Amino acid sequence: CRLQHTLKFLVPCLRAVVLLGCGSGMIYTSSFLLVNLHFDKRRGLALGVFNSGATVGRLLMPLVIYHLIQEYGDRGGLLIIS
Repeated sequence: CRLQHTLKFLVPCLRAVVLLGCGSGMIYTSSFLLVNLHFDKRRGLALGVFNSGATVGRLLMPLVIYHLIQEYGDRGGLLIIS
């Protein structure tokens, strides 16, 4: 009985993690490729700025999500994020 409740919660979470990971990987890879193809001069600088921005975005997004959910509730915050 307890296992069923755990699985009801765990399976959707695992699905979300897998889908998020696949989507993030595809977006990051294609963006990295576009930056790499666009810049001939200063390619290293462009890729460094790209990676720094991606890292800062990943660090700040949980804070943004938290504040949006606090301000607008679950539905409103997630609607704004989507």
